[in-house]
Amino acid sequence: MRNINQDTFETETATGKVLVDFYTDTCHPCKQMVPVLEQIAGEQTDIKILKINAMENSQLASKFYIQTVPTFVLLDGGKFKAQRSGVVNKANMITWMKENLK
Repeated sequence: MRNINQDTFETETATGKVLVDFYTDTCHPCKQMVPVLEQIAGEQTDIKILKINAMENSQLASKFYIQTVPTFVLLDGGKFKAQRSGVVNKANMITWMKENLK
């Protein structure tokens, strides 16, 4: 799990399965999701997890119509698959990811 920005987004998401976490530094729910995402990153090694600060990368956030954080975007081979917002427990996040990345 690592931070990227709008300059590296296309390269980082071009191949494979990717979960993008749009967050802000002042968002408490975003901070609640960090340990959940770290656990998922350790267990789901076939899915790359990337974090993007929505305030610092507003052009990219606008591209995905991010209106609230945290918002999670699933991509497969650079193609949009699904999006959801809010705090989610690990089991529900994994289920959502698997259902949308078939």
